[in-house]
This record gives sequence, C-alpha cells and structure tokens, in this order.
Amino acid sequence: MISVLDLADHYPLDAWVVFRNLPEGEAKWYIKPLREGFKHVEVWVRDRGVWVRLNPCYEIPALEAYLQEPLGAVGAEFKPTFFRVRKSIKTGGLKAPWVHGPITCVEAVKLVLCIRKAWIKTPYQLYNYLKKTRGA
Repeated sequence: MISVLDLADHYPLDAWVVFRNLPEGEAKWYIKPLREGFKHVEVWVRDRGVWVRLNPCYEIPALEAYLQEPLGAVGAEFKPTFFRVRKSIKTGGLKAPWVHGPITCVEAVKLVLCIRKAWIKTPYQLYNYLKKTRGA
C-alpha cells in the first residue's frame, strides 16, 4: 500500500502486466522457443480512471484506452497470466536505460515499470523477477 507521504517526490504506478501467447499465425520463428503462455508481454497502466494498454510489437506499439481492467479484456484463448504491480516511482533525475539489443515487448514493459535489469530478456524471466520482488 502506498501512502500520501510516499508521494512527495514519487508518483504512483498502478499496472497490470499481462503475459500471454500470440494469435495463431503471428508467432515468428524467434517466438516459438519461448515458454507456453509467456510468448508475449504487455502492460496496462491505470491513469485517472482509465486503463491505458501498451501492446508493444515490432511493427508499431499499440496504445489503447479501456474503462475496464485487463482481466475482462484479454481473451482466455491467449492463456494469459496477470501480475499486478503497484509501486511508487521516484521523480526527478534522468533514468538511465538498460537496453541492449532490439526493443522487444519485454524491454518496452521494463521501461514502463522502471526496471533496469539487463539480464531480463524473455517474458518468463520478467514474470519470475516480478514474482521474486513482488513487483518492486
């Protein structure tokens, strides 16, 4: 839980991280070796009562706004796994990125969540990191 005192030089982040498969036919050769149910990751961030969905993909990152949480918007056919992240992010100062290689869905979600761990490269590694740190 975040208190008002925590927000003096921080801003609150309320997000759902959604790990899932891709639709049939969209999985490229480099996606196939990834763990079932963890072939893609996207993030939903709550802002002023609206959920903003960032669905990063190589072609173009999709930004969409929803009034409902992702629990009801992501289809079961994608075998989704949901992880709630609630934390405060320190404001001010330049955040140094840890991007090594192509901008993947994992790198985009790490950027939104302010995670600077270069070794996290796959959706499943990100999921395990979030479980271990409880999203902090």
